[in-house]
Amino acid sequence: ETDIDEKLDPNDQDEVKTDTEVLKSNINWKEYNPILKGKKYTYIYTIKEGNTSIPTEVIREVVDIKETTYILRQSLATSSKESQFPSTNISVAINNDNSPTIIPAISVGGEKVTATSTLQIFEKPEKVKVPLGEYDAIKLISTTTDKSGEVKTTSWYAKNVGLVKSTQESKAGNYYLELKVFK
Repeated sequence: ETDIDEKLDPNDQDEVKTDTEVLKSNINWKEYNPILKGKKYTYIYTIKEGNTSIPTEVIREVVDIKETTYILRQSLATSSKESQFPSTNISVAINNDNSPTIIPAISVGGEKVTATSTLQIFEKPEKVKVPLGEYDAIKLISTTTDKSGEVKTTSWYAKNVGLVKSTQESKAGNYYLELKVFK
């Protein structure tokens, strides 16, 4: 028995694959990162630079789902109607296993992706407390290094909810995102 891939010429460029292969884990991402139309998340988003702390509320709603992407409408909640920022629609890629897009692609269309980032996935859930409550969540730590320095992003995903908390640390400042309301 011969594997069909052995018969293919690697230089044959006729077929372009669009499948994105991602780092594998033993996590059921359909439970920990559910992508459901109409789901609405309100986060407390805090920017900390030095001794300054600027909190605001960010509202994210899944407004449309296509085969390989979903549309996330993001808006900032402000206390006054005059300073209302317009909401923006963000197109987010859907990995085959529903894993968060923070998980780097290792190959796209069969081409190996090289990036200066590392990722740790902690498969054993840990307790994380946010304004909405306490969750058992899967933790991901992504570290990216470029010419401006290192950026470390830690994210926690709870079963049947999705992203409940995220922190980002860099020379420019630290950012915190914590779930306040989920509908």
